[in-house]
Amino acid sequence: LTREITLLDKLTVIDSQGRWLVNSQQFMRQDLTSEFREYFIYHRDNRGTAAFVGPPLRDRTTGAWVMTLSRRIDSPSGQFAGVAVASISLAYLQRFHDRFELGKDGAIILMLAEGKVLTRRPAVENLIGKNIADRPLYRDHLARNLEGNALLTAQQDGIERIYGYVQLADFPLIAVAALGKEE
Repeated sequence: LTREITLLDKLTVIDSQGRWLVNSQQFMRQDLTSEFREYFIYHRDNRGTAAFVGPPLRDRTTGAWVMTLSRRIDSPSGQFAGVAVASISLAYLQRFHDRFELGKDGAIILMLAEGKVLTRRPAVENLIGKNIADRPLYRDHLARNLEGNALLTAQQDGIERIYGYVQLADFPLIAVAALGKEE
């Protein structure tokens, strides 16, 4: 059986110990805990209801790459009671990016503001989750300006591209689109 790929992979509610209480999948494994996941630790250790956009990770029930959007849940007394987590399918985002016409040498990258890659078109799986903050695009441009353009040769494939980038206003995400210089 194959599942249809949708943007929202699943919703999960986790208790204060990291145990899964409920999720939107047909079956829920009782042996899974999220106590060591970055989103759980963040909300456990930080008061406030701001959403947390987590780095890419492999879903332990499906094996698929996802990113998480989570929010802290407090008890009526204000104590940490758990986390609500939305798992966003990176395969869905990849397919969405594949619909854009950027020529044979074009590229699209979606990354966290700190430089961890979520998706890249054309797809390069070993880049998912990799921090590229030390590369010229991020180091010399993205880290200094919330939006802009740059002409660079990509370290990944050696193609010279014209990049346009913007840090999103409401989320700690950066969107990058590039065209091959020759095109």
